[in-house]
Amino acid sequence: MENAREILHKGMAQLGINTQTEPVYWEYLKLLKHWNRAYNLVASTDDDILVRRHLLDSLSVLQYVKPGHCLDVGTGAGLPGLPLAVTMPESEWVLLDSNGKKTRFCAQAVHELGLENVRVVQKRLEKYVPDVLFDSVISRAFSSAAKFVQLSGHLVASEGRQIAMKGQVSEDEKQEVIATGMRMKVFRLSVPGLDEQRHVMIIQNKDG
Repeated sequence: MENAREILHKGMAQLGINTQTEPVYWEYLKLLKHWNRAYNLVASTDDDILVRRHLLDSLSVLQYVKPGHCLDVGTGAGLPGLPLAVTMPESEWVLLDSNGKKTRFCAQAVHELGLENVRVVQKRLEKYVPDVLFDSVISRAFSSAAKFVQLSGHLVASEGRQIAMKGQVSEDEKQEVIATGMRMKVFRLSVPGLDEQRHVMIIQNKDG
């Protein structure tokens, strides 16, 4: 039976990600487990679950993220934005959450991991007004993709995209997004070591 380190190494290779960043991810998980005792950031701190359901799940969407200026909405423990920022050092990332405990953890993780391309912002989504609009706005925190589209639309550059990470995507959910006036594509994600269905919705302005 593979251990968590083998799962991460093989999973990163399978996703085409440079495995030299592995030590950074293990340091992140070490911090996450330590802070989780007081802050309850994730439901389980089992290494196997953290690697499969959080790290590799986050990294599985890499090919759909438009590089440049990127925002993770409702980042929680820094997912998926922090793992993506590690493997996208040329892109600037903002991790946004309204919860002070979560943003304090994210800020500490960014500091200890030395991630110069990441900023952490504590603010409600609808009240966040950035200096520069984003090329990619991503979230795995929203149960409703249409709500995500509506609440984060003011943050997206004209040729940018909104990226909703989901489990299964129903026909009703697709129609709700289409009703917002946006164009949308749905792709199935392949998450190494995870059997559950995972999908990503790529949502863009029809003129973008």
